[in-house]
Amino acid sequence: MVCKKRPANRVAIALAAFVGLSATTTVAFAEPRGDNAPTMPLGAAAPAPDGFIALCRRAPDQCPASGPIPDLEQLAAEANRRRWTALFGLSPRAATAPAAAPDELAPLLSGAPITSLVPRFLRLTPGLAKATAVLPSTAAFAAEDAARPAVEAAGDPLRVEAVAATDFTATAAAGEAEPAATEITVAEAVPDTTATYTLDRQGWRTVNHINRRLNREIRHVDDLDLHGEQDRWTLPVGSRGDCEDFVLAKRAALLDAGVPAEALSIAIVETRWGETHAVLLLASDRGEFVLDSLSPWVSRWDRVDYRWRERQARGGAFDWVNVAL
Repeated sequence: MVCKKRPANRVAIALAAFVGLSATTTVAFAEPRGDNAPTMPLGAAAPAPDGFIALCRRAPDQCPASGPIPDLEQLAAEANRRRWTALFGLSPRAATAPAAAPDELAPLLSGAPITSLVPRFLRLTPGLAKATAVLPSTAAFAAEDAARPAVEAAGDPLRVEAVAATDFTATAAAGEAEPAATEITVAEAVPDTTATYTLDRQGWRTVNHINRRLNREIRHVDDLDLHGEQDRWTLPVGSRGDCEDFVLAKRAALLDAGVPAEALSIAIVETRWGETHAVLLLASDRGEFVLDSLSPWVSRWDRVDYRWRERQARGGAFDWVNVAL
C-alpha cells in the first residue's frame, strides 16, 4: 500500500503539537455525545485487504480482530471475487428469464460473468456456433483464476462501488439464466455492537498521548525498503514501518490502555494527492475519532481531509465495508 509520508521537518511538527496541545485537550469536551454525534455512512460489503488477511495468516497474535479467526482461505477467495467484480464494473441486477431471447443490439460485454460470454456470442452468431461446436465447454474455466495474478500484483485493494460478491465459478450454460447477485448490506454482515470508549478528560489525554508518542517514535519506511515486498502489514520493526504498521502499533497500545477491541477499526482512505493511506478509528461516546500517522492531533472522522474508501465494520473485524460518501 502506498502510504503518505510525514513531513520531514520534525521541529515544525513538534512546535505545532505544542501550540495545539492545550486546544486539543478541550476539543473532545465540545463534541456532541451519543446519538448527536455524526455517524459514518456505510455501504455494501468490500474486499478485505490482502495485507490484512496475510497478517492474520502469518501472525494470528497480531491480527487486528477480536474473537475467533475465520477460514482465511475462504476470506481471501471472497476478497478476490469482489475485486474481480469491481475490476469489470459488474453490479447486482435481476435474473433474466431462461426463455427470453437475447437482444441482438444488447452489448456483448454486459454484467454477465466472463464464462457466459462465449455462449452468448455464439447465440448472436449462429454460423459461428456451428463452426465452433468442437470447442470444449467454457464452464470449467474460472474467471477468478485468471484474475488472481493481476489483482494480487496490484497490491492495494480496489474500491468497490456498492457491489456484492458474484460466484464466477458457477457459470451459466447457453440459454440458462444467470443467478441474481444479492447485495450484502452491513446489517446482514455485521452484528450490532455498542462498545465505545469514554472520552472524558483522562480518556482524551490517553488517546492523544499514544497518538503523538508513536508518531514520534516510529520512523516511516516503505514496505519495499523495509521488507522487500509490497503491502506487508506488521507491527513496526526496529521502530520503523509504514502507515498500516503505525495503525497496528497504536491499536496495541490502546488495548493495553484499556480501550475495548470492539471500539477500534482500521480504515483505508485516499489523500488529496491520490495516495492510499491507513488510519485507526476509535469509537467513543462523542463519535468516531481518527488516529493518524500524518497528524499529531486526534480529529473526528468528518473533520479530516481524506476521501473515505473502506473500513472494518464495528463488531466484525473480518467484515470490511465501503464508506458511502
